[in-house]
Amino acid sequence: LELMPKIRGDIQANPKKYTNLLPNPDFEQISKKDTANPEMDWDGSVFSSWSFWREVKIGSYGCAPTAGVNGSKAAFMDGTGASCFATKIQPVKPGEIYYVSAMGMNTDAKDVPNVIIRWQNAKGQRTATSQDVKLFLRNPRPKEWGVFEGIAKVPEDAAQLLVQPGCANAKGRILFDNVRVYKIDMQ
Repeated sequence: LELMPKIRGDIQANPKKYTNLLPNPDFEQISKKDTANPEMDWDGSVFSSWSFWREVKIGSYGCAPTAGVNGSKAAFMDGTGASCFATKIQPVKPGEIYYVSAMGMNTDAKDVPNVIIRWQNAKGQRTATSQDVKLFLRNPRPKEWGVFEGIAKVPEDAAQLLVQPGCANAKGRILFDNVRVYKIDMQ
């Protein structure tokens, strides 16, 4: 975590040096079915390159057309219990370092939204589960946009990085927007 201010500062000072590796990071492109990642289409897709998973089919999820940061589109989940949006980056190599950030907002103070970074091997199977990275909102305040931010180092055997904005037990409305994943060169 001591690297976080340095990395954040470098990204802000040198934005052209960094490329967001996520497709559709701002949830602006709508898609009825994600044909690019059909294996990720667990519960249906609303956004191009993103899927949605929920443990039990309760509540709703989708696009909030003007509720995003600066009035843009945002992904929402309403009362969906254990659930998440998901996308992935491939290939990644063991030892690489990635900076991950996103914006989030919850309407119910009891909800604790998160962004989880998980790993898959070259066959698409989960691996290195003990090295998952879970990010929480910094200074969370209901009904205000907050920031998720963290660093993830690719473990051995990992070939894909999954990004999963979600919640362990969503009761109210949770919004996500502006998801960023940058590869960091530590040299």
